[in-house]
Amino acid sequence: LRSTTAGRFDQLADAYVAVGDLEAAAALYKGVVDEGPADDEAARVGAAAALIELGRVAEALAVIPDDDHLAPRLAGLRGAALHLTGDAAEARRLLEQAWSG
Repeated sequence: LRSTTAGRFDQLADAYVAVGDLEAAAALYKGVVDEGPADDEAARVGAAAALIELGRVAEALAVIPDDDHLAPRLAGLRGAALHLTGDAAEARRLLEQAWSG
């Protein structure tokens, strides 16, 4: 179960995304990832997506575990981030994993 507090921060971060404040959203999502439950997929997805959009690819990669059994959304975001770093082979593998989800 996700904690109520983490859920509230996720909702606030979602609101920041909606109004275009990706810096604030990324900071909140990362706070949930750092302080919340390790399996908070929604916070990891939000943080990684915001960080990629901001061009902070290394930080996005740090938010998503390097794991062969990622959820499809996380695999897709990790693949997108790796593509931006030039790691085309690993990016393709993860994007295919996400697609076949």
